[in-house]
Amino acid sequence: MPDITDEELTNLRAQAEAGQSAAAALEQSQTTLAAANEALIAASRAANPTIPPALIAGATPEEITTSIEAGRATVQAVLDANPPAHPASSAPPGSAPPAVPAGAPPRANTNEVPEGLRGADRIALGIEHAREAAQ
Repeated sequence: MPDITDEELTNLRAQAEAGQSAAAALEQSQTTLAAANEALIAASRAANPTIPPALIAGATPEEITTSIEAGRATVQAVLDANPPAHPASSAPPGSAPPAVPAGAPPRANTNEVPEGLRGADRIALGIEHAREAAQ
């Protein structure tokens, strides 16, 4: 085995130390990147509540963005394949809802409270109305 001079040994030690420092810096960067990635996934899930959380994933911001787009497409496909049983409303947008739901009889207030009735008297009247309704 050839002899290594002190100068060569010092250079090799410096290179080994630099390699160890670089490896530690790389490990720290990977840890920071993983934490940032998890934070991005959590924020993306919070910002897109209609997409099931399991559909938002990835190891890079690009993969996460792609998974959000794919999740939106999946949700839309499911909604298109399963329309709601009863449309929310056939009324034009901006119109006021009907005063009485369609098909329901008008509601009459049979338990009117006299104006000015307050406190214990109002509670007693409520109890009386409840007893009457129960009979």
